[in-house]
Amino acid sequence: MQSFIKNTFCLVFVISVTVTGNYVGEIFRRSGIVPYVIRNAPKEQCVVNYTKSGIVVRIGELLRNNDTAEEPVVQFNYRDGRFYTIFLIDPDVPSPEAPVLREYKHWILGNVQGGRSYPLVVYQGPAPPSVSPHRYIVLVYQQPGSLCFDEPRITNQ
Repeated sequence: MQSFIKNTFCLVFVISVTVTGNYVGEIFRRSGIVPYVIRNAPKEQCVVNYTKSGIVVRIGELLRNNDTAEEPVVQFNYRDGRFYTIFLIDPDVPSPEAPVLREYKHWILGNVQGGRSYPLVVYQGPAPPSVSPHRYIVLVYQQPGSLCFDEPRITNQ
């Protein structure tokens, strides 16, 4: 059992298809994402699919590190002509009990539109250093338009 716990973590996702009621908001409040990571809960959800592992993630699902080694596909309520930014963050670094390095950026894509994007932070699969499961959060934000990113890209090296 010990080795399984070391290879697991908790994923929580903002999803972007309209959800009835306040389901997403309730989960985000219960898990401490609202108000400690983001101020307000999203009104919609996105779908995160690790295609190589065959996993479509559900909010709060516990997954193994090796199931999330490859970059996922994120599906959301895309509006034609709009640009988006996608974040995958870990608010529990180095551990949920002492998150002194919180908001670790595992992946940031800017100018997401029609299957194209600009990687600001190249995907780094979750690999929590602690035994406790970590919360990993995917956030999708609509940009005001196409943005010029002149920051250096963060790679896995």
